[in-house]
Amino acid sequence: MNHDTPTRKTCPSCGRGLSEAETAFCGGCGAALTGARPMPPAPPLPTFTHLGSQWALGYTPSEYGIWDRQSGAPAHSYERTDAGWKQAWDQYSRMERALALSRVGHRVGRALALIVIAVVIAGYIILHNLRYADCLMQPGLFSWPSVCI
Repeated sequence: MNHDTPTRKTCPSCGRGLSEAETAFCGGCGAALTGARPMPPAPPLPTFTHLGSQWALGYTPSEYGIWDRQSGAPAHSYERTDAGWKQAWDQYSRMERALALSRVGHRVGRALALIVIAVVIAGYIILHNLRYADCLMQPGLFSWPSVCI
């Protein structure tokens, strides 16, 4: 009785046993198994040195860069030199400062509106009290009689 067991393929590069799903590339080393072009290497993940509210500043082995923190997409890239770092830092600082100022601008606008309202109300009360300072009985704040009582 002949028991033919199927021979399991191995990767010619690393010797790892291959599953049936691995027909074009080795899952271990990425080597091409059928003459296909090898898989392109995955881009290196950035290392972030500074995290702002919207932007992240960091580097990869080949460049400095600024990435959008929400989408992860690169926004700017610079050479991996001292001059490139200075350019990346300056740009990152400008971008974060502009974002912070736009957010502060909204808060300042609301605070300024509240201050103006408070000054108008205080002015109204002061003028009312000055106008009726000599009266025995002052009218209410929202009534302006023509004579003092």
